[in-house]
Amino acid sequence: MKPEPSLAGVASMGALFGCSSGEPSSVAMAATGEGGAQGGSAAMVPKYVFLFIGDGMSYPQIQATAYFNGAQQRGEESTIERVSFMDFPVIGSQYTYDSTSFCPDSASTATSIASGRKTASGVINVSPDASERFETIAEKLKRQLGYKVGVLTSVNLNHATPAAFYAHQQSRKNYCEIGQELIASGFDYFAGGGLLNPTGASDNRIDLYEAARDAGYEVARTYDEGAAQVAEAETGSLMLTACEDEQLREAYERTVAVGAGEQEDMTQEGYVHYGTYEPFTVTLTHLLNRKSGVDFSTCAHSGLTVPVFALGAGAEVFDGFYDNTEIYAKLAALTGVA
Repeated sequence: MKPEPSLAGVASMGALFGCSSGEPSSVAMAATGEGGAQGGSAAMVPKYVFLFIGDGMSYPQIQATAYFNGAQQRGEESTIERVSFMDFPVIGSQYTYDSTSFCPDSASTATSIASGRKTASGVINVSPDASERFETIAEKLKRQLGYKVGVLTSVNLNHATPAAFYAHQQSRKNYCEIGQELIASGFDYFAGGGLLNPTGASDNRIDLYEAARDAGYEVARTYDEGAAQVAEAETGSLMLTACEDEQLREAYERTVAVGAGEQEDMTQEGYVHYGTYEPFTVTLTHLLNRKSGVDFSTCAHSGLTVPVFALGAGAEVFDGFYDNTEIYAKLAALTGVA
């Protein structure tokens, strides 16, 4: 039996993943100003797409992590312990500026990745004056190709970065409105650290969790509920797992364990590779924007370029030096959405 389309996303320490139905086929890539593949080389259409976003990370954080891991392993001996995605075969680098700043925030940079458009800092998938609404890659994959879509994150589900794949707001602080868009998106799975401001303004009370249930989502608020939800899920069910911080890791580990099935000896790095099924998948580790710069920075964000690590079908198109809007364009070209 052929698998159903599926796309899932974890943003802000997270990822976007997807799966197309049917057998993978070849597609010719042509160079475009929007960031399509170079030349006329053929590549397999990826059945699955995983986009991992490390919010606030860039080269210094990766290097520091490798040094720290090495020190934990070898003590006083100077060595490094590479982070798993450092071994991906393709590495690119990209600009992160937005329409108003060379030191952008998570809202505008995630918008560039999700919709391929520039906007102002603090804005999610609309133009700076809110006159234009941007459709995201996740929305297009679901609407045009019938992909299943999921968003997974280690922060609140209506935080700017995960919200950039389903929401359209002039302010990233419109948490209740973003939550309403989450529910209206019809995406198949959400998992994260709860919802900020789930009841809205005092003069317009709404309970986002109840609204999600009314919309057909199975809502889990604790580790036990989330574990049961995953174990008993039926094909086609809509799920929203919103655990508090102290239970989020447990819920994540249980989900990974269920997904791994019989692969009891698999390492964390193995989960990434196990899910790729080359050459049918492209897996990206994209680092959103580097925070806390010393130079070329604001008090919270810097303007440094950030790396993109790619593995699997079509990974070669993510090589080179490009604008962050081209992440969207390259994914659109690989999957065939317009």
